[in-house]
Amino acid sequence: MQTMQRLTFRDIWSICLHRWPWFVVSIMVCMALAALYIMVTPPLYTRSASVLIKEDAKGRSISSDVQSSFSDLGLVANKVNVNNEIISFSSPDLMIEVVKRLHLETDYKLEHRFYDRTLYGSSLPLTVSFLDLGNSDAAKLDIEPEKDGDFTLTNFRLNDDDAEKGTVVKAALGDTLTTPLGRILLLESPYRGATPLSSTLHVSRSNTYLAAQRFVSRLTVELASQQATVIVLSVNDVNVQRAVEILNMLINVYNEMWIKDKNQITTSTNEFIAERLQVIEAELGNVDNSISTFKSAHRLPDIGASASMDMQVSMEAGRQITELNNQLSIARYLLSYIRDSRGKLLPADAGLNESSVQNMINQYNTTFLQRNRLVESSSEENFLVKDLDQQLESMRGAILTSI
Repeated sequence: MQTMQRLTFRDIWSICLHRWPWFVVSIMVCMALAALYIMVTPPLYTRSASVLIKEDAKGRSISSDVQSSFSDLGLVANKVNVNNEIISFSSPDLMIEVVKRLHLETDYKLEHRFYDRTLYGSSLPLTVSFLDLGNSDAAKLDIEPEKDGDFTLTNFRLNDDDAEKGTVVKAALGDTLTTPLGRILLLESPYRGATPLSSTLHVSRSNTYLAAQRFVSRLTVELASQQATVIVLSVNDVNVQRAVEILNMLINVYNEMWIKDKNQITTSTNEFIAERLQVIEAELGNVDNSISTFKSAHRLPDIGASASMDMQVSMEAGRQITELNNQLSIARYLLSYIRDSRGKLLPADAGLNESSVQNMINQYNTTFLQRNRLVESSSEENFLVKDLDQQLESMRGAILTSI
């Protein structure tokens, strides 16, 4: 019976030393592959920006206020939910608007020794505008510079189909061209000192919505810390200038849409308050006229002077009765207003001391604005829009029942 011998470190070293050429070759091959990967892979840059969601001294967020100017009328604002702001920044709606404003649906790549280099902004020698293509169309073409300063356009491709593949179009900067992709406008870069085109430029135009999804996937939105209301936005991109402009434009679009939404809610609330004030003014005017007429007809003294003792005793009861009557009147008027305002935003805070109703109204307004933004980017036939319409109708019925 043979005994099993233990393998010692000396034995392992002897085996490795005997085959050292293979280790040297393996290391050299791995280093060569790593160097090749670095050369053929374009560098990826990360740019970040921070957004402060401001809160006032009472802990109410400006981004969730109808506005503090209504505080003297008893309109109380709700505290912000920063998670909602994070979702807003990550939504495709904002990025679609960013893509349209910065023309990010069109990508320019210059042939490079190891990889195609992405050009944007100041590094881009010219721009291409596709005048006849819609948001859902995709197209490709190549632009080659000529010695006389003009350009040759080739390899036209529309929606993944070769569009007259052999077509060649000669062009100069500023020309509006008729091509297999429709009319194309070739413009010089607006940046001074842009590098002239020296090799083939690959131009690709993608679907606007797919381009927005692509940039959303490169976007990271998170809180700076659990206790803070600072949101950190980060974008990964192969072009530094494009990453910076995406962040700046995303913040600008967010602010514009926030102002637009708040203006809509404020306008709706203002209309409700104005109508309510007209009713109260008419009621107070009628009461004053009735009191004046009664006192004149019966030659009564000043009620306030003659009954001051009784007024002090009944002041508290009168205050409570007045408050309840006001709440009842507001509830009746709000009920009538909501019934007659189908398809509109509801008053953000009408002064009704009932938090559950106010919460439902706020939720209704948020869903209503979400539905309108979805209609702008699709249509009313979208099944998501129809689902939101059903939710709004259900929420509207619940609000009316609660009031």
